Amino acid sequence: MSKLSGSTPLTAKMFFKSLIPVTEERDTWMYLKIASLSSKAYQAIKNKDFEEFITLLGQEGVQRELLFENIVTSEMRQLYQSLHTQGHAQGMKVCGAGGGGCFIITHLAGAHDKIIEEAKSMGMQPL
Repeated sequence: MSKLSGSTPLTAKMFFKSLIPVTEERDTWMYLKIASLSSKAYQAIKNKDFEEFITLLGQEGVQRELLFENIVTSEMRQLYQSLHTQGHAQGMKVCGAGGGGCFIITHLAGAHDKIIEEAKSMGMQPL
């Protein structure tokens, strides 16, 4: 992973945000992108294409995080990055009313127990 000045790791999200300044136009484009992903996810459900739905759910989560930089807590990010690095997690989407506690981690079949175990080890309560 690249680094910015100092010791801050450069993530893809940070890189994207550095390229596109925060403007009303950028935010409008991002809302439209979220709407498009949501529409595609709805169609995937209607078509019973659940693999595509899972992919779109994760992509929508990334767009929300780009739009609202503090929507993902450091604990959520740490859990997801650990699971993703191990090949267990495919995507993450924050849910709820913005209280910083409810999110979905999408994963391949067979990874459920590992995700539950790691979430509990971090003091999280899986639903």
